[in-house]
Amino acid sequence: MSIYRHQNKRTLEELAEEIQIKEERIRNFLVEEQLDGVIIGKNYNFAWLTAGGNNKLTNNQETGAAEILITKGDKYILTNNLEEQRLREEEVFNQEFTFLKRKWHEHRTVDNLTSGLKLGSDLPSKGVRYVGPELAELRYSLTESELAKYKDIGQKVGQIMTATCQQLEPGISEHEVAGLLAKELWSVGITPVSLLVAADERITKYGHPQPTDKRANNRVIISLAAQCEGLIVSLTRLVSFGSLPYQLVERFDDLFELEKLYLAGTEVEREVAELFKEVVAKYKELGYDDEWELSDHGGALGYTVRDYLVTAASDKKIAENQPVAWSPALPGLKLEDTVVATAEGPELITMDSEWPHRSYVIEGRKLIRPEAMIL
Repeated sequence: MSIYRHQNKRTLEELAEEIQIKEERIRNFLVEEQLDGVIIGKNYNFAWLTAGGNNKLTNNQETGAAEILITKGDKYILTNNLEEQRLREEEVFNQEFTFLKRKWHEHRTVDNLTSGLKLGSDLPSKGVRYVGPELAELRYSLTESELAKYKDIGQKVGQIMTATCQQLEPGISEHEVAGLLAKELWSVGITPVSLLVAADERITKYGHPQPTDKRANNRVIISLAAQCEGLIVSLTRLVSFGSLPYQLVERFDDLFELEKLYLAGTEVEREVAELFKEVVAKYKELGYDDEWELSDHGGALGYTVRDYLVTAASDKKIAENQPVAWSPALPGLKLEDTVVATAEGPELITMDSEWPHRSYVIEGRKLIRPEAMIL
Protein backbone atom coordinates (compact mmCIF):
# COMPACT_ATOMS: atom_id res chain seq x y z
CA MET A 1 0.00 0.00 0.00
CA SER A 2 1.20 3.51 -0.82
CA ILE A 3 0.06 6.88 0.44
CA TYR A 4 0.02 7.94 -3.22
CA ARG A 5 -1.95 5.02 -4.65
CA HIS A 6 -5.72 4.71 -4.33
CA GLN A 7 -6.55 1.70 -2.18
CA ASN A 8 -10.34 1.90 -1.88
CA LYS A 9 -10.03 2.45 1.89
CA ARG A 10 -8.71 -1.07 2.40
CA THR A 11 -6.84 -1.77 5.60
CA LEU A 12 -3.36 -3.19 5.81
CA GLU A 13 -4.91 -6.32 7.31
CA GLU A 14 -7.17 -6.84 4.29
CA LEU A 15 -4.27 -6.28 1.93
CA ALA A 16 -2.07 -8.74 3.83
CA GLU A 17 -4.82 -11.37 3.82
CA GLU A 18 -5.35 -11.03 0.07
CA ILE A 19 -1.63 -11.36 -0.64
CA GLN A 20 -1.30 -14.32 1.72
CA ILE A 21 -4.09 -16.18 -0.09
CA LYS A 22 -2.38 -15.60 -3.44
CA GLU A 23 1.05 -16.65 -2.17
CA GLU A 24 -0.51 -19.84 -0.80
CA ARG A 25 -2.01 -20.55 -4.24
CA ILE A 26 1.42 -20.05 -5.80
CA ARG A 27 3.21 -22.23 -3.27
CA ASN A 28 0.61 -25.00 -3.51
CA PHE A 29 1.12 -24.84 -7.27
CA LEU A 30 4.90 -25.21 -6.80
CA VAL A 31 4.36 -28.36 -4.76
CA GLU A 32 1.88 -29.82 -7.27
CA GLU A 33 4.16 -29.10 -10.22
CA GLN A 34 7.37 -30.11 -8.39
CA LEU A 35 8.93 -26.69 -8.89
CA ASP A 36 11.26 -24.82 -6.55
CA GLY A 37 10.09 -21.39 -7.60
CA VAL A 38 8.42 -19.28 -10.26
CA ILE A 39 9.45 -16.04 -11.96
CA ILE A 40 6.57 -13.64 -12.66
CA GLY A 41 7.29 -10.97 -15.25
CA LYS A 42 4.00 -10.18 -16.99
CA ASN A 43 2.37 -6.97 -15.85
CA TYR A 44 -1.00 -8.51 -15.07
CA ASN A 45 0.48 -11.33 -12.99
CA PHE A 46 2.65 -8.82 -11.10
CA ALA A 47 -0.47 -6.74 -10.37
CA TRP A 48 -2.41 -9.80 -9.24
CA LEU A 49 0.22 -11.11 -6.84
CA THR A 50 0.93 -7.67 -5.32
CA ALA A 51 -2.76 -6.69 -4.99
CA GLY A 52 -2.53 -3.97 -7.63
CA GLY A 53 1.17 -3.16 -7.90
CA ASN A 54 2.25 -1.60 -11.18
CA ASN A 55 5.58 -2.63 -12.73
CA LYS A 56 4.84 -0.97 -16.09
CA LEU A 57 7.02 1.52 -17.91
CA THR A 58 4.86 1.62 -21.05
CA ASN A 59 1.34 0.45 -21.85
CA ASN A 60 2.21 -1.44 -25.01
CA GLN A 61 4.35 -4.20 -23.48
CA GLU A 62 3.45 -7.24 -21.41
CA THR A 63 6.51 -6.85 -19.20
CA GLY A 64 7.77 -3.94 -17.16
CA ALA A 65 10.50 -2.72 -14.86
CA ALA A 66 10.43 -5.57 -12.36
CA GLU A 67 9.92 -9.29 -11.96
CA ILE A 68 8.98 -11.37 -8.94
CA LEU A 69 10.76 -14.53 -7.93
CA ILE A 70 8.73 -16.51 -5.42
CA THR A 71 10.00 -19.75 -3.92
CA LYS A 72 8.60 -22.10 -1.31
CA GLY A 73 9.93 -19.89 1.46
CA ASP A 74 10.98 -16.50 0.08
CA LYS A 75 9.98 -13.80 -2.37
CA TYR A 76 12.11 -11.32 -4.27
CA ILE A 77 11.71 -8.28 -6.53
CA LEU A 78 14.19 -8.20 -9.40
CA THR A 79 14.60 -4.65 -10.70
CA ASN A 80 17.08 -1.88 -11.49
CA ASN A 81 18.34 1.15 -9.59
CA LEU A 82 15.96 3.53 -11.40
CA GLU A 83 12.81 1.73 -10.30
CA GLU A 84 13.63 0.28 -6.90
CA GLN A 85 12.54 3.20 -4.71
CA ARG A 86 9.23 3.77 -6.49
CA LEU A 87 8.38 0.07 -6.40
CA ARG A 88 9.35 -0.23 -2.75
CA GLU A 89 7.40 2.87 -1.64
CA GLU A 90 4.45 2.98 -4.05
CA GLU A 91 3.75 -0.47 -5.45
CA VAL A 92 4.72 -3.16 -2.93
CA PHE A 93 4.91 -1.13 0.28
CA ASN A 94 4.86 -3.28 3.43
CA GLN A 95 4.83 -6.55 1.44
CA GLU A 96 8.13 -7.89 2.80
CA PHE A 97 9.90 -8.47 -0.52
CA THR A 98 13.67 -8.79 -0.66
CA PHE A 99 14.90 -6.48 -3.42
CA LEU A 100 17.63 -7.65 -5.79
CA LYS A 101 18.83 -4.52 -7.54
CA ARG A 102 21.07 -4.09 -10.56
CA LYS A 103 22.24 -1.01 -12.47
CA TRP A 104 19.87 0.02 -15.24
CA HIS A 105 22.49 -0.75 -17.92
CA GLU A 106 23.21 -4.26 -16.62
CA HIS A 107 21.45 -7.47 -17.64
CA ARG A 108 19.29 -9.19 -15.07
CA THR A 109 20.96 -12.24 -13.58
CA VAL A 110 19.93 -14.36 -10.62
CA ASP A 111 22.14 -17.35 -11.35
CA ASN A 112 23.75 -17.17 -7.93
CA LEU A 113 20.30 -17.35 -6.33
CA THR A 114 18.62 -19.91 -8.58
CA SER A 115 21.48 -22.24 -9.47
CA GLY A 116 20.23 -25.80 -9.25
CA LEU A 117 16.59 -24.78 -8.76
CA LYS A 118 13.77 -26.06 -10.93
CA LEU A 119 11.89 -22.93 -11.97
CA GLY A 120 8.75 -21.99 -13.83
CA SER A 121 7.96 -18.66 -15.47
CA ASP A 122 5.06 -16.82 -17.05
CA LEU A 123 7.43 -15.87 -19.88
CA PRO A 124 9.00 -18.42 -22.21
CA SER A 125 12.68 -18.48 -21.32
CA LYS A 126 15.64 -20.79 -21.67
CA GLY A 127 16.16 -23.08 -18.71
CA VAL A 128 12.74 -22.58 -17.10
CA ARG A 129 9.36 -24.20 -17.65
CA TYR A 130 6.68 -21.99 -19.18
CA VAL A 131 3.66 -22.04 -16.85
CA GLY A 132 1.70 -19.02 -18.10
CA PRO A 133 -1.64 -20.82 -18.62
CA GLU A 134 -1.42 -22.55 -15.25
CA LEU A 135 -0.71 -19.27 -13.44
CA ALA A 136 -3.65 -17.65 -15.23
CA GLU A 137 -6.02 -20.13 -13.61
CA LEU A 138 -4.77 -19.13 -10.17
CA ARG A 139 -6.12 -15.61 -10.89
CA TYR A 140 -9.61 -16.64 -11.96
CA SER A 141 -11.32 -16.73 -8.55
CA LEU A 142 -11.26 -13.33 -6.83
CA THR A 143 -10.65 -13.17 -3.09
CA GLU A 144 -13.26 -11.46 -0.93
CA SER A 145 -11.00 -8.40 -0.65
CA GLU A 146 -10.51 -8.32 -4.42
CA LEU A 147 -14.23 -8.71 -5.02
CA ALA A 148 -15.04 -5.73 -2.80
CA LYS A 149 -12.47 -3.63 -4.65
CA TYR A 150 -13.73 -4.89 -8.03
CA LYS A 151 -17.31 -3.89 -7.23
CA ASP A 152 -16.14 -0.41 -6.30
CA ILE A 153 -14.21 -0.06 -9.57
CA GLY A 154 -17.14 -1.37 -11.60
CA GLN A 155 -19.56 1.04 -9.95
CA LYS A 156 -17.32 4.03 -10.62
CA VAL A 157 -16.73 3.07 -14.26
CA GLY A 158 -20.46 2.58 -14.84
CA GLN A 159 -21.25 5.96 -13.32
CA ILE A 160 -18.56 7.70 -15.36
CA MET A 161 -19.91 6.11 -18.55
CA THR A 162 -23.41 7.40 -17.74
CA ALA A 163 -22.29 10.92 -16.85
CA THR A 164 -20.10 11.18 -19.96
CA CYS A 165 -22.76 9.93 -22.36
CA GLN A 166 -25.29 12.42 -20.97
CA GLN A 167 -23.03 15.19 -22.32
CA LEU A 168 -22.97 13.94 -25.92
CA GLU A 169 -24.57 15.98 -28.69
CA PRO A 170 -25.16 15.42 -32.40
CA GLY A 171 -22.09 16.29 -34.43
CA ILE A 172 -19.58 15.11 -31.84
CA SER A 173 -16.71 13.10 -33.30
CA GLU A 174 -15.71 9.61 -32.21
CA HIS A 175 -12.34 11.00 -31.10
CA GLU A 176 -14.10 13.58 -28.96
CA VAL A 177 -16.29 10.91 -27.35
CA ALA A 178 -13.22 8.84 -26.52
CA GLY A 179 -11.42 11.90 -25.18
CA LEU A 180 -14.28 12.92 -22.88
CA LEU A 181 -14.56 9.45 -21.41
CA ALA A 182 -10.82 8.96 -21.02
CA LYS A 183 -10.47 12.32 -19.26
CA GLU A 184 -13.08 11.42 -16.66
CA LEU A 185 -11.55 8.00 -16.06
CA TRP A 186 -8.00 9.31 -15.69
CA SER A 187 -9.18 11.99 -13.26
CA VAL A 188 -10.05 9.30 -10.69
CA GLY A 189 -7.07 7.02 -11.35
CA ILE A 190 -8.76 4.64 -13.78
CA THR A 191 -6.99 3.79 -17.04
CA PRO A 192 -8.84 3.06 -20.30
CA VAL A 193 -7.05 0.03 -21.78
CA SER A 194 -9.49 -0.44 -24.67
CA LEU A 195 -11.82 2.30 -25.90
CA LEU A 196 -13.82 1.57 -29.04
CA VAL A 197 -16.22 4.12 -30.51
CA ALA A 198 -18.39 3.95 -33.63
CA ALA A 199 -20.93 6.39 -35.01
CA ASP A 200 -23.84 5.74 -37.36
CA GLU A 201 -22.95 3.38 -40.23
CA ARG A 202 -19.61 2.41 -38.62
CA ILE A 203 -21.60 0.63 -35.87
CA THR A 204 -22.71 -2.13 -38.23
CA LYS A 205 -19.65 -1.99 -40.45
CA TYR A 206 -16.91 -2.91 -37.95
CA GLY A 207 -16.75 -5.35 -35.07
CA HIS A 208 -14.03 -3.53 -33.12
CA PRO A 209 -14.14 0.11 -34.28
CA GLN A 210 -11.21 2.29 -33.30
CA PRO A 211 -12.36 5.92 -32.86
CA THR A 212 -11.92 8.24 -35.83
CA ASP A 213 -12.86 11.79 -36.85
CA LYS A 214 -16.26 10.48 -37.98
CA ARG A 215 -19.05 12.64 -36.50
CA ALA A 216 -22.18 11.14 -34.96
CA ASN A 217 -25.48 12.32 -36.40
CA ASN A 218 -27.82 9.56 -35.23
CA ARG A 219 -26.16 7.08 -32.89
CA VAL A 220 -22.88 6.25 -31.19
CA ILE A 221 -21.79 3.03 -29.49
CA ILE A 222 -18.96 2.86 -26.94
CA SER A 223 -17.15 -0.26 -25.76
CA LEU A 224 -14.80 0.28 -22.85
CA ALA A 225 -12.32 -1.80 -20.87
CA ALA A 226 -10.96 0.14 -17.91
CA GLN A 227 -8.29 -0.75 -15.36
CA CYS A 228 -7.66 0.25 -11.76
CA GLU A 229 -5.08 -1.39 -9.47
CA GLY A 230 -4.59 -4.09 -12.08
CA LEU A 231 -8.25 -5.11 -12.25
CA ILE A 232 -10.19 -4.62 -15.49
CA VAL A 233 -13.92 -4.18 -16.08
CA SER A 234 -15.66 -3.81 -19.42
CA LEU A 235 -19.01 -2.59 -20.69
CA THR A 236 -20.74 -1.33 -23.85
CA ARG A 237 -23.35 1.42 -24.18
CA LEU A 238 -25.47 2.82 -27.03
CA VAL A 239 -26.52 6.48 -27.30
CA SER A 240 -29.14 7.61 -29.81
CA PHE A 241 -29.89 11.22 -30.79
CA GLY A 242 -33.63 10.70 -31.11
CA SER A 243 -35.74 7.54 -30.97
CA LEU A 244 -34.40 4.27 -32.29
CA PRO A 245 -35.84 2.99 -35.58
CA TYR A 246 -38.56 0.39 -35.03
CA GLN A 247 -36.40 -2.35 -36.51
CA LEU A 248 -33.67 -1.71 -33.94
CA VAL A 249 -36.21 -1.69 -31.10
CA GLU A 250 -37.42 -5.14 -32.13
CA ARG A 251 -33.85 -6.35 -32.57
CA PHE A 252 -32.97 -5.05 -29.10
CA ASP A 253 -35.72 -7.26 -27.63
CA ASP A 254 -34.13 -10.27 -29.30
CA LEU A 255 -30.68 -9.29 -28.09
CA PHE A 256 -31.93 -9.15 -24.50
CA GLU A 257 -33.24 -12.69 -24.91
CA LEU A 258 -29.80 -13.82 -26.06
CA GLU A 259 -27.97 -12.05 -23.26
CA LYS A 260 -30.41 -13.41 -20.68
CA LEU A 261 -29.15 -16.91 -21.47
CA TYR A 262 -25.55 -15.84 -20.85
CA LEU A 263 -26.44 -14.16 -17.56
CA ALA A 264 -28.53 -17.10 -16.38
CA GLY A 265 -25.65 -19.38 -17.32
CA THR A 266 -23.12 -17.43 -15.27
CA GLU A 267 -22.98 -20.20 -12.70
CA VAL A 268 -20.08 -21.68 -10.76
CA GLU A 269 -18.75 -24.80 -12.53
CA ARG A 270 -20.77 -24.10 -15.70
CA GLU A 271 -19.00 -25.31 -18.86
CA VAL A 272 -18.64 -22.23 -21.06
CA ALA A 273 -18.64 -24.21 -24.31
CA GLU A 274 -22.09 -25.62 -23.52
CA LEU A 275 -23.33 -22.15 -22.61
CA PHE A 276 -22.04 -20.78 -25.92
CA LYS A 277 -23.79 -23.56 -27.87
CA GLU A 278 -27.04 -22.80 -26.06
CA VAL A 279 -26.82 -19.13 -27.05
CA VAL A 280 -25.97 -19.93 -30.69
CA ALA A 281 -29.02 -22.21 -30.84
CA LYS A 282 -31.13 -19.31 -29.51
CA TYR A 283 -29.78 -17.03 -32.26
CA LYS A 284 -31.04 -19.51 -34.84
CA GLU A 285 -34.36 -20.00 -33.05
CA LEU A 286 -34.91 -16.23 -33.27
CA GLY A 287 -34.16 -16.29 -37.01
CA TYR A 288 -30.54 -15.13 -36.93
CA ASP A 289 -28.72 -18.01 -38.62
CA ASP A 290 -25.33 -16.37 -39.10
CA GLU A 291 -25.40 -13.22 -36.95
CA TRP A 292 -23.77 -15.01 -34.02
CA GLU A 293 -20.54 -14.97 -36.06
CA LEU A 294 -20.47 -11.19 -36.58
CA SER A 295 -18.83 -10.47 -33.22
CA ASP A 296 -17.10 -12.43 -30.48
CA HIS A 297 -19.28 -13.17 -27.46
CA GLY A 298 -16.84 -12.05 -24.78
CA GLY A 299 -15.49 -14.23 -22.01
CA ALA A 300 -13.53 -14.20 -18.78
CA LEU A 301 -11.61 -11.16 -17.55
CA GLY A 302 -10.05 -9.80 -14.38
CA TYR A 303 -6.41 -8.79 -14.65
CA THR A 304 -6.49 -9.04 -18.46
CA VAL A 305 -9.11 -7.76 -20.88
CA ARG A 306 -9.90 -11.37 -21.74
CA ASP A 307 -8.44 -14.42 -20.01
CA TYR A 308 -10.26 -16.48 -22.61
CA LEU A 309 -13.05 -16.08 -25.15
CA VAL A 310 -16.18 -18.20 -25.02
CA THR A 311 -16.41 -20.51 -28.05
CA ALA A 312 -17.69 -23.99 -28.82
CA ALA A 313 -14.13 -25.23 -28.34
CA SER A 314 -13.64 -23.67 -24.89
CA ASP A 315 -12.45 -26.16 -22.27
CA LYS A 316 -13.11 -23.91 -19.26
CA LYS A 317 -15.58 -23.96 -16.41
CA ILE A 318 -16.64 -20.79 -14.62
CA ALA A 319 -14.94 -20.49 -11.22
CA GLU A 320 -16.53 -19.08 -8.08
CA ASN A 321 -16.09 -15.29 -7.89
CA GLN A 322 -14.77 -15.23 -11.46
CA PRO A 323 -15.60 -12.14 -13.54
CA VAL A 324 -16.90 -12.50 -17.08
CA ALA A 325 -18.14 -10.05 -19.69
CA TRP A 326 -20.49 -11.57 -22.24
CA SER A 327 -20.97 -9.43 -25.35
CA PRO A 328 -23.63 -10.85 -27.69
CA ALA A 329 -24.42 -8.63 -30.65
CA LEU A 330 -26.88 -8.16 -33.48
CA PRO A 331 -26.45 -5.73 -36.40
CA GLY A 332 -26.24 -2.22 -34.93
CA LEU A 333 -26.47 -3.43 -31.34
CA LYS A 334 -24.31 -4.93 -28.62
CA LEU A 335 -24.81 -5.69 -24.93
CA GLU A 336 -21.95 -5.99 -22.46
CA ASP A 337 -21.38 -5.61 -18.75
CA THR A 338 -19.02 -7.16 -16.25
CA VAL A 339 -20.67 -9.82 -14.10
CA VAL A 340 -19.23 -12.00 -11.34
CA ALA A 341 -20.24 -15.63 -10.86
CA THR A 342 -20.88 -15.80 -7.12
CA ALA A 343 -22.17 -18.76 -5.12
CA GLU A 344 -25.50 -16.90 -4.85
CA GLY A 345 -25.76 -16.25 -8.59
CA PRO A 346 -24.62 -13.67 -11.16
CA GLU A 347 -23.80 -10.20 -9.83
CA LEU A 348 -23.55 -7.27 -12.25
CA ILE A 349 -20.94 -4.71 -11.20
CA THR A 350 -20.77 -2.15 -14.04
CA MET A 351 -24.48 -1.44 -14.49
CA ASP A 352 -25.36 2.06 -13.29
CA SER A 353 -29.02 2.38 -12.27
CA GLU A 354 -29.08 5.94 -13.67
CA TRP A 355 -28.66 4.57 -17.19
CA PRO A 356 -32.01 3.93 -18.98
CA HIS A 357 -32.78 0.28 -18.38
CA ARG A 358 -35.16 -2.66 -18.26
CA SER A 359 -35.04 -5.42 -15.67
CA TYR A 360 -35.63 -9.13 -15.22
CA VAL A 361 -35.06 -11.71 -12.50
CA ILE A 362 -32.47 -14.50 -12.71
CA GLU A 363 -31.85 -16.93 -9.86
CA GLY A 364 -33.93 -14.74 -7.58
CA ARG A 365 -31.86 -11.65 -8.42
CA LYS A 366 -33.25 -8.60 -10.15
CA LEU A 367 -30.85 -7.60 -12.91
CA ILE A 368 -31.15 -4.26 -14.70
CA ARG A 369 -29.95 -4.11 -18.28
CA PRO A 370 -29.07 -1.08 -20.40
CA GLU A 371 -31.42 0.24 -23.04
CA ALA A 372 -30.23 2.86 -25.51
CA MET A 373 -29.81 6.30 -23.96
CA ILE A 374 -32.08 8.61 -25.97
CA LEU A 375 -30.85 12.21 -26.09
